[in-house]
Amino acid sequence: MAAHEFIAMTPLMLTSVRMADLTDEPALTNIPGTDRTYPNWRPKLSVDPEIIEKHPRVRRVAAMMKRYRPRHARRSKGVPTPI
Repeated sequence: MAAHEFIAMTPLMLTSVRMADLTDEPALTNIPGTDRTYPNWRPKLSVDPEIIEKHPRVRRVAAMMKRYRPRHARRSKGVPTPI
């Protein structure tokens, strides 16, 4: 959580949060290996995407990002645009 808060407070124009961090996945992801020794790009989320917004950690990190990020958008006089 501290790392997410630190990132949220930085003046970066773009930030992201890994879903695996938010859902506290038991299987490691994004580690060196091959598709045969450790299929690191294949793990599925343990939380149903339909209810992920209700996950406690997702809610805490989203609130943290919302609390800090708008300040930086105003400082740069930029307006966030949808993609």
